[in-house]
Amino acid sequence: MGKCQILVIVILLFLVPTQSFDFFKLALQWPISVCGQYCKNLPNPMNLTIHGLWPQIYSSPWTPLSCPLQNGYTTIGDQSLVKRLKVSWPDVIWGRDERFWACEWNKHGGCSEQLYNQITYFNLSVNLKDQFDIFGQLQCAGITPGNYYNLRHINGAIECYTKKQPELICNVPPGTQPNWNCLWGTQSCTPGIRSCILGKTNWNWNCFRGCSPQQQLLEVRLCFDKNGVVIDCPGRRKGLPPSIGVSFPI
Repeated sequence: MGKCQILVIVILLFLVPTQSFDFFKLALQWPISVCGQYCKNLPNPMNLTIHGLWPQIYSSPWTPLSCPLQNGYTTIGDQSLVKRLKVSWPDVIWGRDERFWACEWNKHGGCSEQLYNQITYFNLSVNLKDQFDIFGQLQCAGITPGNYYNLRHINGAIECYTKKQPELICNVPPGTQPNWNCLWGTQSCTPGIRSCILGKTNWNWNCFRGCSPQQQLLEVRLCFDKNGVVIDCPGRRKGLPPSIGVSFPI
């Protein structure tokens, strides 16, 4: 083997991406908040559904990893798993479930493929969702769709149930014109944001008092270590924001 060939191999080895992550974030979405009247594949009965299971790192706990894959998504042959995925992880917007699964695996899930291949990753996803009946627990706490609730109340119900800190995500209803001064930031309300993420540091929570009538609960996110053990979601600020009301739409 010539020197040039050896050099090429060495360069290629350095170019192969390393896939390293610290924890998983399971994003559970409320379908009505995702697409409102435009939903084409609502689960029956209504429940929180999986948006994604995202490998993440502690140094950037707000951003899911994106990794070039050694192995892209392949059609799942295990029909028992497919059946569970169609219940727990449907594409509520377009009804194209497998395209949704493929997108999440190719964009984010594959970052964990050193520990979890495609099948074990999707099995882990539905197992983690089934481990905690978040929607059922919210109902037990008196938090049911069709009303406004304090974020403290929602957060407290989930934390009491899981014994760990969740992450709550809000949005504005599809088709609603939001208060852009609040969402994108003004001199009195910075930095600008696109969604109210409960827990991020250095935000002026007074901003949300002006937005809250337009905000609705979009996602509940739970965090797990690499072995699937629930943990506090990293990156949260200590304490909760002032009293903020959000809609739980139906």
